[in-house]
Amino acid sequence: IRGYQVYRETDEAIWLTLGSGENWHEFVRYCVQHHLYGVENLSLIPGTVGAAPIQNIGAYGVEQSDVFDHLNAIDLQTLESHHFSRAMCEFGYRDSLFKRDAANRFFITDVTYRLEKQPHYQLHYPALQDYLTAHHITCNLTNVHQAVVKLRQSKLPDPSTLPNAGSFFKNPVIPRSQYHALKQAHPGLPHFQH
Repeated sequence: IRGYQVYRETDEAIWLTLGSGENWHEFVRYCVQHHLYGVENLSLIPGTVGAAPIQNIGAYGVEQSDVFDHLNAIDLQTLESHHFSRAMCEFGYRDSLFKRDAANRFFITDVTYRLEKQPHYQLHYPALQDYLTAHHITCNLTNVHQAVVKLRQSKLPDPSTLPNAGSFFKNPVIPRSQYHALKQAHPGLPHFQH
């Protein structure tokens, strides 16, 4: 299912509804070209828009759930159409209802994202911060997008040359007490609070 449609628009934001078969990276490029903010850190992630909510894809400090508004899906058992709000999707770290309780039950037909019209960058992720600083990159939408692309290209083979599934690791999630014990033993231990 292909296509882009404006679902809603205000002075501050635009809600875009995309067919589930749209290429994720092409969606990000569209947003950059049209000065829409929120998904630039999710550049060069392979896959489709319809797959993004299942995994709750994320990269460089941003998850698709950060800009997610709602989706529509067909129940493969009853063939009924269902509307899912953000809360109903039960997003977590690389997780959603569609990966757990509703795995293989729904076919996502379209997803709606809320994108900002004014700059709102998420640059706190250390690798992205370091890259921007080391290369003296001025912070704007195109430059952040290109920096993320360069970072991803430095870590993964080009899928057009060597087919691959991208990066699908999941950082370990541990209790705060365990983190403090590890941090004491290893002061330079990187961490991210979720």
